[in-house]
Amino acid sequence: MPNKFDDEPDERSIALKGLNAVISRDLTLDQVEQDQPLPPLAREILYGTCRHYYSLEAALKARMPKPLRRKDQDVWALLMMGAYQLLYTRVPPHAAVNTSVELVQQLRKPWARALVNGVLRGLARDQEVAANDAEQNPAGSVAGEAHHNHPQWLAIALRHQYPETADALMQANNQRAPMALRVNTLRSTRAKIMQQLNEAGHPVSAGQLAETLMLDEPTAVLELPGHSAGHFSVQDAGAQLANACWDKSKPSTAHLLDACAAPGGKLHHALEYLQPKRFLALEWQPARLAALQLEAERLGHNQRTGDYRLGDATNLAWWDGVKFDRILLDAPCSGTGTLRRHPDIKLHPVDLEAQASKQLALLTNLWQTLQDGGELLYCTCSLLRDENDSILAQFIQQQPDAVISRFELPTGAATEYGWQLTPLDPATDGFYYARLQRGPKTVEVEQK
Repeated sequence: MPNKFDDEPDERSIALKGLNAVISRDLTLDQVEQDQPLPPLAREILYGTCRHYYSLEAALKARMPKPLRRKDQDVWALLMMGAYQLLYTRVPPHAAVNTSVELVQQLRKPWARALVNGVLRGLARDQEVAANDAEQNPAGSVAGEAHHNHPQWLAIALRHQYPETADALMQANNQRAPMALRVNTLRSTRAKIMQQLNEAGHPVSAGQLAETLMLDEPTAVLELPGHSAGHFSVQDAGAQLANACWDKSKPSTAHLLDACAAPGGKLHHALEYLQPKRFLALEWQPARLAALQLEAERLGHNQRTGDYRLGDATNLAWWDGVKFDRILLDAPCSGTGTLRRHPDIKLHPVDLEAQASKQLALLTNLWQTLQDGGELLYCTCSLLRDENDSILAQFIQQQPDAVISRFELPTGAATEYGWQLTPLDPATDGFYYARLQRGPKTVEVEQK
């Protein structure tokens, strides 16, 4: 980040409003950004504070005379923002402290001026002492890395499931995510997009799939040439690997269902790759369905023989009785594989039992719509077995015609029933994939 921040008070005000909504109203960062994108400084402060929430909390509590009242969570949000700027950015200490004190006026709580000023100045002194004692980066300062900046329940779960790599995995979760593009192969080629981006000053390199590009530096998508023309989409490299999971030996896809289609990355990639004769994109939230349709128009998929339909995949009210030969189920989950992009997930309570129940219900319901010999690709962006292999184990016990169909991906590792990617894999978020085929339950189908 640049060193000059004194002239951007409005962006800090936007960040404060957003962080208070996340902390006090349990909103997600996606919901905060729903109306309009965050300006750069506001985004840096908001996402960074959520990413390092637990170490910031430890640093502040060490200097707080007593906990704040529940009704003063806005003051807490302001303190967290100030602490983040002091401990994890190159914002000059005077700017971090003074602008935080100035923002107290917006809260209409004049008593908080002395508190914010005293706590943040004390934290700044602690940071200066630490810097003089040794040349440390901010992560090694007084803030420490409480729970590696993960909630305790998640740290325990990761250490249980990934005993040898849990610490490295949590450190990876705290980094900024890489930015990957997926070339729309129906409108352009990777070579053309690479040339356009490099000439425009946005260096890129080839990814693991023929349609994947990795930007050297994350960039606002509207600044990239070719985006408005639908030549590419922004999509994590691990999410793009969903298309590598389909059985390549199957004949052309006659009827494809994406049961939880928004925001549309995996759906539109499948349309470009499988080129189904007919498809149905199902989404149960009207706003997300509308955004999905706009994305389809940008990419040119609105001209295809298909339907973008409002419907809930936990029931069959939307189904016309015509079975599908391929189903993509990108199931709702905890999102623990995408903490780099959605650090606010760490701040919200997660009911894994309720999530698992819904995931199993979705699988069971959709299985009725799959024709004999068809395949279903089950996906989550979770690192946790409770939402992945455990769901598949329960499902195949209940469905005698459900057969695990094995495959391999260029990165990640096989699990008992599927394949797991983590943020430790090159350039990917954490994703789980498992492929099921509907047929006689005899032996597992080998990779094709």
